[in-house]
Amino acid sequence: MLSGSMTAAVLAKHPIGAGYLAGWLMCTVCLFGISACATTVENAARRDLNRHAEETSSAAMHHSRPVESVTPDGTLAFYIAYAMKNSPELAAQFERWRASVYRISGARRLPDPVVSYGYYISRVETRVGPQRHRVSLKQTFPWPTRLSAGADAAAARATSNQDKFDAMAVEIAARVEQIYWQIWKIQEARKVQEAHEASLFGLSESANAMMMTGRIDLSEQQQIDLARARIDDTLSMLDEQAVQQKAELRALISAPKDIEMPVSSTPNLEPTVLDEVALLSSVKSHPSLRAYDALAQSSALDAKKEETTRYPNFTVGVDWIETGKAENPNTPDSGKDAFVAGIGVSIPLWQQSYQESVAAYHAEENAHMSDGEAATDRAVATFYQTLSQIRDAERRMALYEKTLVPQAESVYESVLGAYASGRGSVASALLAQQDLLELRLQLISVQSDYLTKMAALKNLVGHEVGDSP
Repeated sequence: MLSGSMTAAVLAKHPIGAGYLAGWLMCTVCLFGISACATTVENAARRDLNRHAEETSSAAMHHSRPVESVTPDGTLAFYIAYAMKNSPELAAQFERWRASVYRISGARRLPDPVVSYGYYISRVETRVGPQRHRVSLKQTFPWPTRLSAGADAAAARATSNQDKFDAMAVEIAARVEQIYWQIWKIQEARKVQEAHEASLFGLSESANAMMMTGRIDLSEQQQIDLARARIDDTLSMLDEQAVQQKAELRALISAPKDIEMPVSSTPNLEPTVLDEVALLSSVKSHPSLRAYDALAQSSALDAKKEETTRYPNFTVGVDWIETGKAENPNTPDSGKDAFVAGIGVSIPLWQQSYQESVAAYHAEENAHMSDGEAATDRAVATFYQTLSQIRDAERRMALYEKTLVPQAESVYESVLGAYASGRGSVASALLAQQDLLELRLQLISVQSDYLTKMAALKNLVGHEVGDSP
């Protein structure tokens, strides 16, 4: 191989060849610089990624767990914030987003230059001497729009992954909220059951006194004891349900298994005025739906990139042929090296195949658009269903709170008064107590349904209901 000093000496001896090589190198460097420059879309994608990483400082995003043991304060906001910071699902989608951003620069990368060396086994004798070595440097440049279209297609895929990340964050927050209100429902149901158990205890004390005086028999006392036993069983069942729901919440937010999961937030059960037109617009612009548009755009840009395969690529290069001394020492230009500047053009022969490749990307574009339309139709249908469920839950809450539960309380108090005065029976008191218990539990269930449906609505529109998108 040739040493650097030998190459420098040869270039100094042959200024014309040196000019060819310098010009070639300058042209190549300029084109490399152009290809290395990030596009506006790529810069925007990197800014979004870096801004999110800086704002969240997520432990999951950096593949580490929280060092300190965190004690939840029991509020919904705490669990949502904890999930945003530690959810492995969200971290996985973030990594997909980051990987797609890093692939943009590779899409606009020029082919690597090629350096080749040849040794003349059978030397070619020329007037100025034998040719002994040949060094070639070549660079291929694709059709001008190929790299830019490829980078834009990669940027569109990064945008799609970013939209999927945003959609997943909204979905996880909604899932946390729905599980949270399920745990709240269990806690409230337990309070109601305990209150009714206490009332049954008082009724049992009264029945025991009456039985001692012979006013009632043992069977009526046993009916009360049976009702208390059923409530004890229900309390145990509610405790197990709470354990199950808390385990699900713990897994969703990726919390340590020994962490306590209290629930202390007071729900807002006031009817909400919903702007249907504005909410529907938010549904249609949800990040999960925007992701389909970005995918369709990436396929369209891939088609544009593939279209360039129908046009030639260009190759520029320079060859240096090292020449030895001529046999006749008086030969002019003895040992003068040869320099060859060249350009090549590829010949795209398979036009039908290229065209079908372009058509394939357009087919993918149409598929993404159709998938987006189908997802939009499903989201709109779910939106109207959720609105209907919310309206029905509001109606039922008002019915239970203002009519059914107060009426059952009045009936129960009347029956207890009659029982205490000896005009009523244990059976009628237990029946009134059971009706009141069921109505109070149904009210809690309706309230929980309302809260979970509101969380589902937030997931559909992608933001807090009542706030700006």
